[in-house]
Amino acid sequence: MEYGPTISDIRRGKKVRLEELINGVMNQSSYSRFVDGKTETSVNNFALLLDNLNVTYDEFMVIARGFRPDPCEELFTGIFSALRAGDLPAQVILRDQTRALALTATTKVKWINHLACVAQVAYDHLASRTPAAKQTLTDYLLECELWTHYETFLFTNLLFLFSAETVRGMQTRLIRNLRRYDTLHPYGNEPFRATIKMILFYLEKQEVTAALETIVDLQKFPLRDEMIFERMIQQFVSAMAYTIAGVDQLERIDQTLESLRLTGSIRLAAQLLDHLEEITGANQFTSPHLTALLDHWRQALTE
Repeated sequence: MEYGPTISDIRRGKKVRLEELINGVMNQSSYSRFVDGKTETSVNNFALLLDNLNVTYDEFMVIARGFRPDPCEELFTGIFSALRAGDLPAQVILRDQTRALALTATTKVKWINHLACVAQVAYDHLASRTPAAKQTLTDYLLECELWTHYETFLFTNLLFLFSAETVRGMQTRLIRNLRRYDTLHPYGNEPFRATIKMILFYLEKQEVTAALETIVDLQKFPLRDEMIFERMIQQFVSAMAYTIAGVDQLERIDQTLESLRLTGSIRLAAQLLDHLEEITGANQFTSPHLTALLDHWRQALTE
């Protein structure tokens, strides 16, 4: 990708004077060679040009791609969508695409190999085969001390692969990210989503104590005022865990579902209700109050 021509397009589109853009960064001759694609510039100079244009790196990359989706992210999303849908034929196509990409890529960066591993793991899971590429992904996440959006995204979507012991080994990195990435958009919510999925994972595995400990960790990081739905999800999942542990909080679950219904979030409410039914079943938890609540909300969410 040639960065220079995109810088020139942004400058012209924003009507920024050339002198204003390159002042203290480079001379006009160096800039001309850069925007003509004849030479590159330093990372420091590139960052200064973006600052002078008031453009973030993520915004720059979207513009440079012609406002098309990131191909890597698109492939990852396609793999996980096919996995959730149980679509084996689509997963075969994605596995072959990513395998070809990994074999022909001119730059052997880690994400290309990971992409091929994820596609293979997803295929193996749907085909009921032992996931041969699982160890590569597990080793990477366990060895990586600093998790960014990329590692959190991998962990969240591959949680079904891991044992409870492995998840506990990764938990410290994830909880650490709750504070580090709280102010980043659009990545700010990713560690929160991953932590919620981890609590659900523990509950599905009947690891109730681990789920309760993770809830305590999550509560140390207060949610921002605008994160209303995250707050409701946290309340629902926490109430579910405490109820299974013997502290009845079905009333809080009922209140959360009602709040979601009033805001028109029927799909989210239905997803949480499915989790409640699956997890209480997995933990062999029953009560007349639970049965009445499930019956009421199954009907209420289909009306």
